[in-house]
This record gives sequence, C-alpha cells and structure tokens, in this order.
Amino acid sequence: MRAGSLAVAYLADVPDGPILARNTAGVLASLRTPEPGQLYAHHLDRPAWMDEMVTNHSLHRALSTADLQAAHGAA
Repeated sequence: MRAGSLAVAYLADVPDGPILARNTAGVLASLRTPEPGQLYAHHLDRPAWMDEMVTNHSLHRALSTADLQAAHGAA
C-alpha cells in the first residue's frame, strides 16, 4: 500500500454477497433466493471479518476525520 501511495481503502459490508455471482452474461446478479435469516447472519459476521483484516494485514481503522487525515499524512 505504501509503495502505491495508498493511504485509505474502504471496505464495505455487502450482506447479500453469499447469493451474488456472475450470471451467464457475466453480469453480477442475485442468482438464488437466500434462506430465511441467511443474509442477516452473514451481515452479523462482518465485524469479525473486519477485525481479522485489521489484525492479519497490519491495517488501522479510521473512525473519524482525524484518523483519515493521520493516514493520509503517514502515506
């Protein structure tokens, strides 16, 4: 990230990720109906996924404007 001067990356919670895939035309689409509660359960797992990303990849969370400014200054 430093070599490319990337100071900030945004990771989004995509709760419908488990049912998304490319269709036969190569377009990202919902390819099936989720089981009841499946997408909510996936959404609830996302904070743990984020914690793992931060821990295993030497990342830092930006929770405020000051955090973003500090990341930009450190790049």
